Amino acid sequence: MIKKDKFIEFVDKYSFNNRLHSVTWKVVTETKTLRTRGELDSKSLTMDVTLKGFEEFGEDVRIPIATTPKIKPLLLPFDDEVELKLNKMGDRILGFSISDANCESYCAASDISVIPPVSKSNIENATYSVQIDLSEDFVGRFLKARAALVEVDGFSIRKNKAGQVEFILGNSIPNSNRITLLAPIKDGVDTYNGNLIRFPINNIIDLLKANKEMPSGILSLSENNGVIKIQYSNDQFDCSYWQLAYVK
Repeated sequence: MIKKDKFIEFVDKYSFNNRLHSVTWKVVTETKTLRTRGELDSKSLTMDVTLKGFEEFGEDVRIPIATTPKIKPLLLPFDDEVELKLNKMGDRILGFSISDANCESYCAASDISVIPPVSKSNIENATYSVQIDLSEDFVGRFLKARAALVEVDGFSIRKNKAGQVEFILGNSIPNSNRITLLAPIKDGVDTYNGNLIRFPINNIIDLLKANKEMPSGILSLSENNGVIKIQYSNDQFDCSYWQLAYVK
């Protein structure tokens, strides 16, 4: 059995508010993990999400999922815990059932050939210049700033004249609507020269909301590669996300 809310959390952490539909779930019994990787926006964002302590299905298996937005509604009729069982024909995964003592639903799997493969990309090997502590306070301010400027499609990172790292929502040009937040730098390496780098904001907002219950995450900025990596980890999940900057 698995907690329904924990299973929903796994889906939320990779689906980006139901914008990412097609992924492959990988179950490894030895490590008791359920893992998936995926890409969004012409591969400008890559994610890798692992659920720990996963003991359903009872075998090592890859499950192709093409209808991620359907999974959460299929879980709605259930109470706190559910059981997951594979439906197979030979080596082919047809789908899986979700059940408790009073209800059962079924999720059909896709053909593995229609799920886009996600290979390890160069951005995952980037060298990072500075790390930002994604504390509850900073993330809360960032989300409120976004709510105030809902029309903006990006945010910028730079250093000010005092050497502090700033996150700028809106345009950085004079006489424009914008909010500037000072970012808390983690102790350690800071080789960031401070050049302004601009990133899409929608994916970042979605992943911050999906990980709101996690302890402080870490945002690492690669100035040379034009990428940010966001990591969250606790005893239930390991989550990593890589977002490429806008092309100048």
